[in-house]
Amino acid sequence: MASPDRGVRLSYLRHFINSHGGETSFAGKTTAQVCFEFVVPLTKPTELSLVDHVANDPTTASFVAPANWYVSHAWMYLFLETVDSLERFFADRGLTDDAVIWFCVFNNNQHLASSYPFEYWSTTFKNGLAAIGNVVMIMHPWNDPIVLRRSWCVFEVYVAVTMGARFEIALARDQEATFLNDIARHDAFGKMLATIKSEDSEATVPSDRDGIFALIRAETSFIAVDRLIFSTLTNWIKTALEASIASTPTPVAKAARWLQLGSIYQNEVDFAEGERCFRRAVTLFAEYRGPFDHDTLQTQALLAYAIAYQRKPRREWEPLSLSTIRDASEHLGATHNVTLHARSSYALALSWNDDDVAALAVHMDLYDIWRHQYGIRDWHTAGTMNKIGLCHFKLGAPRVAARWLQKSLPVLEAHFGVDHSETTQTTSYLAGAYTYSGQQLKALPLQQRLVETSERILGADNPDTIVHKMNVAILQILAGHTRDAAAQLLPLERSLASRAMQSQQLSDQLRDGTCGSI
Repeated sequence: MASPDRGVRLSYLRHFINSHGGETSFAGKTTAQVCFEFVVPLTKPTELSLVDHVANDPTTASFVAPANWYVSHAWMYLFLETVDSLERFFADRGLTDDAVIWFCVFNNNQHLASSYPFEYWSTTFKNGLAAIGNVVMIMHPWNDPIVLRRSWCVFEVYVAVTMGARFEIALARDQEATFLNDIARHDAFGKMLATIKSEDSEATVPSDRDGIFALIRAETSFIAVDRLIFSTLTNWIKTALEASIASTPTPVAKAARWLQLGSIYQNEVDFAEGERCFRRAVTLFAEYRGPFDHDTLQTQALLAYAIAYQRKPRREWEPLSLSTIRDASEHLGATHNVTLHARSSYALALSWNDDDVAALAVHMDLYDIWRHQYGIRDWHTAGTMNKIGLCHFKLGAPRVAARWLQKSLPVLEAHFGVDHSETTQTTSYLAGAYTYSGQQLKALPLQQRLVETSERILGADNPDTIVHKMNVAILQILAGHTRDAAAQLLPLERSLASRAMQSQQLSDQLRDGTCGSI
């Protein structure tokens, strides 16, 4: 193996490709194939790693230098896509001339690789990454990255967490184009987040997976690993979307980008930023598509809800909600999806602003429409049942709420998965309904699952996460486990004391039951 702090300059990737016949020779080949078809034969005379082989040749030694970026990737990726990802990543940051990469295919001695035990590889990767301090992870495809299903790549994220290394993400040009197209689909972002769970990763050698998992559990947690991935990927997606707006060719396409970006902020419960994005989208859609176009009306409904969620005066959002529903009904039809979603958003805004009687009436009308249109086992119907359950819960009827939510949850789990926001929201409401109807033993495992999911996806300091932890503590107190409850509450008390603004947001959520609080 090459010295942990040595790598090859980014320019060597092109030199390597060109010296083996150009891109035509590599077309369609995975990194694994490139290793065995090109790297192994090239280094056979010296039986060294490629980095050491290149360093020992006076004609190529200048390509070797102290590494400043560690590349995390999957061997089943197409090699040319990996190269394109790295070249674009460093070019975007003005680092093309300075980047020196630690790339396992080149750095590790491929002639001896099969003879080394797990401990050797874990030490090699950990020391190399720690010495370098910067990690770039190549993610293909963007919405279900192969790299996050490989335990060794998860191990590299774990090292980044424990070492406090800089962690970045890179995509190839085609992959980024796919991302920008895919993100326009309904809930593509939420579905992507629900696929990420490092504890489900696999390794070619099962004992490697066991060793990696033991290290993660001993020094950090899968929650911390997933959280780093979530935060980095979310920030990258927001940055990529906003950056793409300037180069988007038409006003309508720009509006679509603003709509997508606003939806991501809404998913993060950042409704102030969501409002900013939705306003821009509405302005562009209305000007270039007209005030009664379905995109205009859909975005207008989201804008009204974003304003309402911030508890701004009702006069600022209710007229907009009602006019959107009226125009959608008149121009698109009373049962058009845009009309129904506008009505649903209005009902949610009413409930969030404490008018649950009015909200329940709207949701019941919608339930009848969805049930007749799609059936009782459809996710549209189940989503409305979830909201009906919440209204009953807030109106002081937890047993009625539990009946609605029990029917809704398995449908949403089957359609979205257990970690999707729609599913976790329903789980949260059901846990609250169980607690208030005297079924605390049913509520506790649901709340504990919510804490784990919320910590992974939203982070330990997110208001939803904190409320779920409070709920677990309350259930533990009711069960007589006061020490466990204290272990949950004391760190929260210290943390919240320094964050008055977040404490106020939590007070709102606790009061309204919007996180399923008890």
